[in-house]
Amino acid sequence: MGNKKKARTKPRIHVPCKHVTWPAGIPVSAEPVRRIHTRSRRRNTSLIYSTLPPGMREADSQSEVLFLQVAELDPGVACIRAQPCWLRVMEDGSIHRRAPDFAVMYDGRAELHEVKQDAECWKPEVRSELLAIRDEVERHPRWCYSVSLESVLKAEPLRSNTETLWRALRPEEEVDWDLRLRTGDVLDGGPIAAAELIDRTRRPNAGPGSDGSWSNLLAMVAGRYVHFDVRERLTLDSLVWNLNAGPPRERTLPFGSVNAATTRPVQVRHFEPFCALQIRRLDEQCDLD
Repeated sequence: MGNKKKARTKPRIHVPCKHVTWPAGIPVSAEPVRRIHTRSRRRNTSLIYSTLPPGMREADSQSEVLFLQVAELDPGVACIRAQPCWLRVMEDGSIHRRAPDFAVMYDGRAELHEVKQDAECWKPEVRSELLAIRDEVERHPRWCYSVSLESVLKAEPLRSNTETLWRALRPEEEVDWDLRLRTGDVLDGGPIAAAELIDRTRRPNAGPGSDGSWSNLLAMVAGRYVHFDVRERLTLDSLVWNLNAGPPRERTLPFGSVNAATTRPVQVRHFEPFCALQIRRLDEQCDLD
């Protein structure tokens, strides 16, 4: 009995969207309610893998692709649905059907969300549409409506790691369970450098996928088992930690209000003097003399 090994407890694992309950008033569909026409030249339709919950999400543009990638890595997101519902919205005295880009459950709050190009939001008709949708959404308790601008998404804190980490995302069963246990044991002591974590989880004669390595670390970061400071590029020198020890991860998903998205920035024009005559330099004039 004295030689009996102590039972190892499983590390806390984030299981998103399994028990998410959307607030009443706006039904959220698990499948897109609007068909995306891929023949249109303006469309750039993509299918993006997500664990929120596991499955593919439709993206209508490169900006939406980036939004889905950032949402996957944002610790506050519990669930995301693409083209989730139809809304009947009053615009200019008539009823229109609108389908927001995403429904997001963030820190227990439900949001319908739009991804837009900056210049598009400055058009009067688009501004009117966004304001009308906002009024309809926020008529329902516990719902809000927000907009992410393309420029903000491209400049988000994970810009140097988003695509790399998202490409390292793997189904849970493909990340070795024993490696996750050993990683959890190491990180329970607090933040350490990524290189040290890899070294301490490396086993001699380990099988493929069960050894500590940079690729496995990326997979566990992408799967939210390991956290790091998203304001800095992830390197071997970066400090990493888990949910049990160390600071929480920073929020990364840029939600913005309709008013902020539709306010055109002030353009500062710089005037330069124009002269039609070629003026000789002083030293050229001296040479002529």
